[in-house]
Amino acid sequence: MDSYLLDEYRCDGCGKLIIKGILLKSYEEFKCGRCGKMVHFNGMANEDKSDRYLLLTDGSGVIINASPSIKNILGFSLNEVVGKNISALYPTEKEASADKILSSKIEHFKYFRLDTIHKAKDNAYIPVIIYFKFFQKNGEGYILRFADKIVMSDESLEAYNEFDYQNHCDLIIEQDLHGNVLYADGGVEKFYGYRPEEIVGRNVLEFCTKEEVGWRGNNLKALFHKRQSYRIPYFRAKHKNGNFLDCECTASPFYDDLGELVGYKQICWMKH
Repeated sequence: MDSYLLDEYRCDGCGKLIIKGILLKSYEEFKCGRCGKMVHFNGMANEDKSDRYLLLTDGSGVIINASPSIKNILGFSLNEVVGKNISALYPTEKEASADKILSSKIEHFKYFRLDTIHKAKDNAYIPVIIYFKFFQKNGEGYILRFADKIVMSDESLEAYNEFDYQNHCDLIIEQDLHGNVLYADGGVEKFYGYRPEEIVGRNVLEFCTKEEVGWRGNNLKALFHKRQSYRIPYFRAKHKNGNFLDCECTASPFYDDLGELVGYKQICWMKH
């Protein structure tokens, strides 16, 4: 599990790290192995922490468990969501399909991120950023989703829902150290002709011209090794329809809480 998705829980007596992980429950009790004190922790997804909720599903998307905070954000009790498919939390098939596509690919990656919308019990639309994390237990695959609520005014939410990425000239991509896409915003439709969930998990070199694959791949490896920001002043983005777009991009490294390099965040735009 990547450290930037986890919380640290320490003994309030001696400071020893008890666990670094996730508490789905709102309350847990542990005995410190160093000083013997019984310590009590409130989970990161407690009901009074209203900006995040967690969902645990099996490989087919059936919800096995959820954090108590889901009631505060979406209005559902634990009993109302457990046993349902994750698709029930999405307002349309479009959003549910994006989740399903990413879930089918997450097994071989550190994490995926998706900008999407969940539907609350009162049918309100809740913009969220979801981090997908895959893990196995007893040979079975499970997916943990961290959903962070995006706080917006009614006017901002309306603009968010109506934003036209087809006429937007910027693209943000997060990629790991092998060039695999971990996240792409809606601008990817303009650049490459794919929806974000279709490009996530694929390698950025798939969208270069044949002439660029060799030199760009080698150059990126060298840049990644230096752990420095970089700029590509010109490249041609290969669109799904076979056309090419003249583009430019800058990229900066991003790290987890332990200082480990996770990958690079690229901002691309079209040259005019």
